[in-house]
Amino acid sequence: YFRKLESDQDFEGDLHGKDGPITIRRVKEDKWTGYSRAAAKALTNYGLTPLEDQNGAYKDGWFPTSISNHPDDHRQSAAMGYLNAEVRKRPNLEIRSETQVEKILFDGTKAIGARVRRGGQSETINGHEIIVSAGALHTPALLMRSGVGRVGHLREHGIELVADRAGIGANLNEHPTLAVSAYLTREARLHERDRGHAQVAFRYSSGIEGCGAQDMYVSASSKSGWHAVGIRLGSFLLWCNKPYSRGTVGLSSADPGAEPDVDFALLSDSRDFERMKDAIRRMAEIFTDPVLSAIARDPFPSCYSEAVRRIGKVTTRNKILTSILAAIMGGPSPLRRAAVHYFITEGVTLKNCLEDDAAMEDYVRDGTTGCWHPSGTCRMGRADDPMAVTDSAGRVYGVENLRVCDASIFPCVPRANTNIPTIMCAEKISDAIKTG
Repeated sequence: YFRKLESDQDFEGDLHGKDGPITIRRVKEDKWTGYSRAAAKALTNYGLTPLEDQNGAYKDGWFPTSISNHPDDHRQSAAMGYLNAEVRKRPNLEIRSETQVEKILFDGTKAIGARVRRGGQSETINGHEIIVSAGALHTPALLMRSGVGRVGHLREHGIELVADRAGIGANLNEHPTLAVSAYLTREARLHERDRGHAQVAFRYSSGIEGCGAQDMYVSASSKSGWHAVGIRLGSFLLWCNKPYSRGTVGLSSADPGAEPDVDFALLSDSRDFERMKDAIRRMAEIFTDPVLSAIARDPFPSCYSEAVRRIGKVTTRNKILTSILAAIMGGPSPLRRAAVHYFITEGVTLKNCLEDDAAMEDYVRDGTTGCWHPSGTCRMGRADDPMAVTDSAGRVYGVENLRVCDASIFPCVPRANTNIPTIMCAEKISDAIKTG
């Protein structure tokens, strides 16, 4: 089903599709930034094997990043790939934007439709089979609001029980992420007209006790934001490819307009915490390679902090502020380090983290965020598993005519980004629906 969705522009063979709706390609080496080239050389010097194909044999090494982008470097979404003009003309397809599903409707334990709201008006839509694809945070919340979930939790919110499924909202997976960034010399930066900043990445095995192989992933990103500061920073964006921490999703209210109560519990498993600390030390070492340090100056620990969030909003004010900060960072190294210290890291330095275990632990604990890969909150499993929510075709246990098709059905988050695996699941479940 991976082959079915792919149109790989670079590779053929059993591991690649050629006729699917989603373009898979890599930025050619002659288009790489100076930072990407230097990073690749430094990674080879570090002992990582160059691999031609990220989607080939799964082993440690660095490789050109596989991306689902058009040749013009615009991201190709599932909607762009599948909802073409011909599909949109189908008489049995209706696409409703700005519409919220409030509740799945049941006759006993049989799903018969959904109540939706648009423009302040509620409407009932009936169907022979209901398929939920609201994502790993909102799918469990929708099921719980509809009476399918852990009985005690539903009672707390005054929701009538349809089916008691304790696994709904449990098993929340996410890739914990941090970064080490550096100031790039002008010749090493991404050209302002280019968009493809994810050109090189690598996998490695941490060797931390209790962790499997290829358990870590790092992207050598040639840009860290839309603004003047972001285009001057190169980063090693790292995450635990195989996390062991598990969080939960619950209801904050029975009100369909209320966001769910989400606890990612990142780093709650000590193996994740230890690997993140180890990864920062590894990235710091790689940045000392002469070929990389020549074009990537003054590396520092970075994360998606509140300060970074604020400055990341696309506003005229932020454009002006980041232009001023970028000018300061272009000055002498002491001035650049001071700007990073006060405006980006809020006092955290790589030197302190490497020399002081307590400082490292504080940075990792405070700075780690998710990687926009939530998964697992309606995981598939055997019918006799009390924590399983769906079977391998997405059918929800305990009810009829209801399926889930999104990243929530993953038993665990893949050792990869979640976009393509989610589309793969949709292809597989689509075939299951058609064959009954």
